[in-house]
Amino acid sequence: MMALLSALTLTAALLGAARRRIGPSRRRIARDGFFSRLAGFTQRHAVLVTIGVAAVLIGAGAPLLGANLRLPQDSGLPTTIEAVRVAQAMESRYGQVRESTVRVVTESADGTVTTRQYTVDGDPQGAAAQRLVRDLRANREPGSYVTGEAAVLIDLTAKLKAGLPLAAGVAVLAMLVLLFLMTGSIVVPLKALLMNVVSLGATFGVLVAVFQHGTLSGPLDTLTVGGLSPFVIVLVYAFGFGLSMDYEVFLLSRIKEGIDAGLPNDAAVRNGLQISGRVITSAALLMLIVFGFFASAKVGDLEQIGLGLFVAVFVDATLVRCLLVPATMTLLGRWNWWAPPFLRRAHARFGLREAPVPA
Repeated sequence: MMALLSALTLTAALLGAARRRIGPSRRRIARDGFFSRLAGFTQRHAVLVTIGVAAVLIGAGAPLLGANLRLPQDSGLPTTIEAVRVAQAMESRYGQVRESTVRVVTESADGTVTTRQYTVDGDPQGAAAQRLVRDLRANREPGSYVTGEAAVLIDLTAKLKAGLPLAAGVAVLAMLVLLFLMTGSIVVPLKALLMNVVSLGATFGVLVAVFQHGTLSGPLDTLTVGGLSPFVIVLVYAFGFGLSMDYEVFLLSRIKEGIDAGLPNDAAVRNGLQISGRVITSAALLMLIVFGFFASAKVGDLEQIGLGLFVAVFVDATLVRCLLVPATMTLLGRWNWWAPPFLRRAHARFGLREAPVPA
């Protein structure tokens, strides 16, 4: 919110104070530059590009089908930390676990508190431990509480399942409404939503492959923690969705500007990508540098957040915006800007429009 207010007020005030000392570039944007030629190539092979990019994204997202949720533990910390080495040595040499798998705490009527501990072979957050937690909770005495790593994971997952659909629904509804008000189309917002879903699915698929299965963990120098942290899923979804919508607005606003100026659909797409391509690429490059440093943090959660957002931005700024969007908009043609009559009337009255650009 503060960044938005600063951009609308402070930045404008500073530019006004500088006056002629800060001026626009005298160099005109080349209408047949790199991004325009890239869009032209994509449009000439729209079907192949759409199928190819969709196959890559769906394939990258395939590991998501076998994803595990896991709270960060010692496996999410580097072995260079002395405390981690000691804990691993105590467990491997002496069988001393850091915490019992499942613990039942019972408070009696006289104020006495008793504790029972259960140990399950295997992963303390695995399926066997979670089944034990559910069985104990289904048959527990009054005043009893079940805790432990598996219990915490179950409770946290339940809270996410209860609250995440509403949060995702609000974000999706806001995206659909705002893109409609900007473009006057219902096809463009729905297509943008589908692309965001596929892009985020590919992002989480890569995270599962790297951090759960250890794929490319050697070249990437990442930790293998056996699953994704629930906190990471929420953060990567929120920031990845928001950043992708930024790039979507950058590109669609310039394409819509060409449509409003009377350009044919394909020409407007090439022109819009050429004008916004440098902005999207520069913004994405800055984000990639920042998220790349997060990914090198040697801490499981930070690595997941950094690599997740790195992949999300990279995929969105390259495969989606530069290839998939021009290809699909070429295939749809004039249907990109379709809306039923009552929505067209609503857009004519409430739509978002920019001030006319001087010649």
